[in-house]
Amino acid sequence: KEGLTINIVRALFDFWVSSEQSYRAAGNGRLADGALRNATQLCFGWFGLRRASELFVNPNGTMGLRVRDVVVTSGSHVTLFIRKQKNDPYSRGSEVVLAWISGSGIPIGDCVVRLLARLHASGLGGDDAFFCPTHLRVGGFRLPSPSGFRPTGTLVVALKLLFADCRSNSDLVSRFSWHSLRRGGASWAFRNGVPLQSVMRHGVWQSAGGIKPYIAVDLSSKLTVTLAM
Repeated sequence: KEGLTINIVRALFDFWVSSEQSYRAAGNGRLADGALRNATQLCFGWFGLRRASELFVNPNGTMGLRVRDVVVTSGSHVTLFIRKQKNDPYSRGSEVVLAWISGSGIPIGDCVVRLLARLHASGLGGDDAFFCPTHLRVGGFRLPSPSGFRPTGTLVVALKLLFADCRSNSDLVSRFSWHSLRRGGASWAFRNGVPLQSVMRHGVWQSAGGIKPYIAVDLSSKLTVTLAM
């Protein structure tokens, strides 16, 4: 799958934050909360280099992010505790730390604080799924599986709304999925000088061979060989 570039991520983030504000002003809390969820999912997936299975609670409740797993240090950072992941056979878990504001200026912390406030106001507790729809709170409710919740579907719909090329070219839009966030974030970090080992630790890759397919090489990198000759 194609990695999402920072320009696409910024456009998606601005779109969902703007949608949240518009829905909130119109008194539609359900859609406002949905847009806020989308913006936060984007941040966790792209800046946190997270797989969908690590964020969205599965039907049997063995994987996914709970409300208690998201800890805010106001003005500094947000910590995610991933209790189980694909390459963690012993379920040791891992922590992911996201800056309050990304280097590209996206206010990750503000989104998380607003979403946490909505979850608490809806009566959701620490054991509930972090990405639980606030308007569907019922006894024993669990967030559907990633395929049921369709985070990829939400992403594709937004891409079609924002970019004419995606509307007119089905082959182009089919290149994007949730994994585009993980691949795009890893590539962007590496291109901006983050050491490969640091990117691997952040995204919990166990080997250089494992992360290699995620690091897309841009044109300027490809030209360095002949430009140096």
